[in-house]
Amino acid sequence: MATRKLQSVAGPRQRILATVAALVLVASPSVVAQRSDTRAIRAWLADSAPLQPQQIAEVLQAAREEIAYRTLRLSFSPTRTTGPELLMDSDGRPKFVQTMSGVSGELASGGFATPSRQQPQPETHVDVVTLTDYTRQAARYCDGSLAPGELVIEYRNVGGDWSVSARRSLGRLEQLAPIFDTLTGDVPLSDAGHATMAGRPARHLTSPWRPQDNLIEERLPGGGISQSGTIPREPVPPDATEHLWVDEQSMLPLRWSVTMTPPAATPLDYGMFFVYDRSIDLRPWEDVQAPTCIDSQRPRFPLGIR
Repeated sequence: MATRKLQSVAGPRQRILATVAALVLVASPSVVAQRSDTRAIRAWLADSAPLQPQQIAEVLQAAREEIAYRTLRLSFSPTRTTGPELLMDSDGRPKFVQTMSGVSGELASGGFATPSRQQPQPETHVDVVTLTDYTRQAARYCDGSLAPGELVIEYRNVGGDWSVSARRSLGRLEQLAPIFDTLTGDVPLSDAGHATMAGRPARHLTSPWRPQDNLIEERLPGGGISQSGTIPREPVPPDATEHLWVDEQSMLPLRWSVTMTPPAATPLDYGMFFVYDRSIDLRPWEDVQAPTCIDSQRPRFPLGIR
């Protein structure tokens, strides 16, 4: 069966910005006046004086304004063309995240099975596309009661066959969430001075990397009864640090990373570049009806989280 591609979510960025600008101008002219003073912010960034907390907050606000409604790829290299694809929203977090992977195995009885020694089956590879829609709507169970977090819709295409499910958001357990916690200001950052990143002049912002215990609240099968617990964080070396580099001219985020030195090991630097690409075009599959509530009988964790 041929794989059918995800269709465009909103067309060119210019059309999105024009629509949003028109809505803002009609609804509340005062909102436009609240945009960041980028001239003043660029002057701060050009100065060698360390940024104060309020100045960092304004730099991050300008970065959120600049990245809003842009499409980009998170990649291990500034020149790579692979990695999760995103459409950003105005709050510094993604609206859509698309990931692509593959499943290989021996096809048997319409599904993947363990190899048979007696009757070998041909090796088969199936492409898997997952599009996650962060709706910005309150999550509800289908019995009408509120669920924690926001409603998240996941579209999944396996070899051309579509499925869709609903779940609640899971805070820092969400894929890529720690990256955007720095951009939203949920993680307090300090100024580490001027730097060069991906060939661009950048301001280097840092914070101790301290993953929090994650709270999990879910309903038991059948609904109506909730259960809760925590997933404890793993210990991290005392020098563990997360980093965010912001372009001093465009205000766009350039890279995020976590660095640390594990005991008796070489230092680690795990990070991703923000690779902006206007050709990325994302949209939920129009022929698939998305649920509006969470079925308490079904798992509500992101793929790979159990």
